Amino acid sequence: TAALQNAEHTEGFYVVPYVLKLLGESEAGIRLLQSFKIVTYGGAACPDELGDRLVREHGVRLVGHYGMTEV
Repeated sequence: TAALQNAEHTEGFYVVPYVLKLLGESEAGIRLLQSFKIVTYGGAACPDELGDRLVREHGVRLVGHYGMTEV
């Protein structure tokens, strides 16, 4: 989280669901996710419980992005 907090003018974050899980386990991680205009995940499906909690309880703007490797 420290490296991302020091990145200037970062509006979006592209991540795999495992990193979402790790960040979602701490207040600092959740605050970091909330700070982005958009958080996009790919590479695997995001568990419904995790996505629902981040969006509904914490207001994270979360979007799934699937590329050719996931289809």
